[in-house]
Amino acid sequence: MLLSAKSIKATIALNPAETAAIKVPDGVPRIPFVVNVAGRSISCVLNAKSLRKAVAAVAADPDGYAVVLQGRLDPHDVLDDAGISAQPRKRAE
Repeated sequence: MLLSAKSIKATIALNPAETAAIKVPDGVPRIPFVVNVAGRSISCVLNAKSLRKAVAAVAADPDGYAVVLQGRLDPHDVLDDAGISAQPRKRAE
């Protein structure tokens, strides 16, 4: 059986410590990035406001957050409509 799809949704888990070290320039609405993963270089453009929020969250507690990059992966290793978020990890009690 052969199925078809209109796109591939990619979810990439980023290193929180590396994310915390990112310097987001003021006055720039969108910031280009390249993420190296599994021998590939995935490029994307991120909203500066979302990136600032993610950086601020993980800068306070890098081990307490998972940083996730999501978007539609095109055939040329470009992540279209990319978004970034820092999600709190559940702590073992």
